[in-house]
Amino acid sequence: MADRYTYVPLIGLFIITAWGFPELMAGWRNKKKLLALAGAFLIITLMVSSWFQVRHWKNSITLYEHVLHVTKNNYFALDGMGLFLASQGKNDEAIHQYSEALRIRPDFAEAHNHLGNVLKIQGIPGEAIDHYNEALRIKPEYAEAYYNLGHILAGQGKIADAVKQYTAALKLRPEYPEVHYHLGSALMNQGKIDEAIVHFFKALNKRPTDAKIINQLGYALVKKGKINEARIQFSKAVQIEPHFAKAHYNLGHALLNQGRLNQAVFHYSIVLQIEPENAGAHFALGIVYLRQGKLDEAIVHNREALRLRPGHARTHNNLGIAMIRKGMMEEATAHFEMARKIQPGNENTQKNLNQTLQAPGEQKEEIAQNKN
Repeated sequence: MADRYTYVPLIGLFIITAWGFPELMAGWRNKKKLLALAGAFLIITLMVSSWFQVRHWKNSITLYEHVLHVTKNNYFALDGMGLFLASQGKNDEAIHQYSEALRIRPDFAEAHNHLGNVLKIQGIPGEAIDHYNEALRIKPEYAEAYYNLGHILAGQGKIADAVKQYTAALKLRPEYPEVHYHLGSALMNQGKIDEAIVHFFKALNKRPTDAKIINQLGYALVKKGKINEARIQFSKAVQIEPHFAKAHYNLGHALLNQGRLNQAVFHYSIVLQIEPENAGAHFALGIVYLRQGKLDEAIVHNREALRLRPGHARTHNNLGIAMIRKGMMEEATAHFEMARKIQPGNENTQKNLNQTLQAPGEQKEEIAQNKN
């Protein structure tokens, strides 16, 4: 029990001490000296006691170690110790604490749920699912366990099962922003965009400045063809989190689709400042520079995109377009052939390859270009 919980119950003892002790000493001789000595002794004793006690409150580890030392079979403290260790990334030690808690009390639903979380992080999803299910068997109204189970199922591609778990969690906690967010994402995966948007807005009712949710809402609006509304959401996301690479990337796409090429370049460039190895941003910049006629820049970024993502047919195709416009016919042909090999049914690639056999002046403006 925390010390602060004893303050109110001890008020009576403090009153007795403050008023009763002087009455008790009313007839004593030299009572002032005795009171001074007693007070000094009490203060020194309390200082020493406080010094020892404060050491236990140094951090969560020392506190839980002290609690476990002075109590026996304290499954609650073991679970708390596990939570702290997990927050520090010490997952093996956390697993040990949760397991000890469950050895003492096998029906401790919270420890099953927390152990499942760490096992998921450790890449042991099967055991994690077992513990989530056990937590729900013990405590059927445990919304967090439904959420965690849904999250791990979604990660396994079992989207329909995940949706069921998220829905069960929301029945217990209708205003659960994490569940609304992940349920929205799962519904998007199922192509249920309108339903997804509803859940993203519900998540934002509780977390209006959560850039991750705002970005996902923008992505759903793109799926609905509402590019301008999506751009507004992506802009909000990057204002809230200036280093949110995914939101800058999506904002770049929205701007590219609206023909605002210079602004698109700005945001794709920020992505590369944050994530220099982002193949998608290099590919997108290759498209923008190709449209702007900046062929050298287009070639540089398409080559870098291919270094990072060698088997991408569209990058081979776009690099071929930039090269043929630069008069690099042989290299362009090689890239078109590679694109055709990777994606045999692409009509644009085949058309580009056929046109490399013509004189550059005759086919320059006829080259088809894939759109992002």
